[in-house]
Amino acid sequence: MLMNRAKITELIQKLFDIAGELEKELPGRGFLPAGQQLGNLGEVLIADRFGLELAPPMTKTIDAHTRDGTRVQLKAVTDKAAGVNVSSKRPDEDIIMIVAMILRDGTFEIIFNGPECLAWDISQSKAKSNGRKFVSMGPLLRLARKIPEELQLHPIQ
Repeated sequence: MLMNRAKITELIQKLFDIAGELEKELPGRGFLPAGQQLGNLGEVLIADRFGLELAPPMTKTIDAHTRDGTRVQLKAVTDKAAGVNVSSKRPDEDIIMIVAMILRDGTFEIIFNGPECLAWDISQSKAKSNGRKFVSMGPLLRLARKIPEELQLHPIQ
């Protein structure tokens, strides 16, 4: 999928600007991108950077795969995130998880890139009410710094 990166960055920045204006006008309410909207933004941004082919929407356990067939789980957060949801049961060891933090200026940073099972191993012991497990941001970032380069996917540009 070819995308106009400059235009996408500009539109994401506008989205965050509008959310900020809404929050000023309506204090106490959150308007930052979240849920499916944030997830979809993260999926297309990460797929573009890593040359991934996105799976059809709502595919269970993976969001994309590499040209050689490596399965990839994609996550997106904002700077307000407390952590990341992972599956309720331990994922296969060959699934890579990439987590992007989407920033207010329309850019994003990869904050985790490695086997999803490693993140699952440090998740909270009790699943949330939606049946998913949760990894807090601090432990996830500490783990990310320890993942060997050979276990990470590499950007195409």
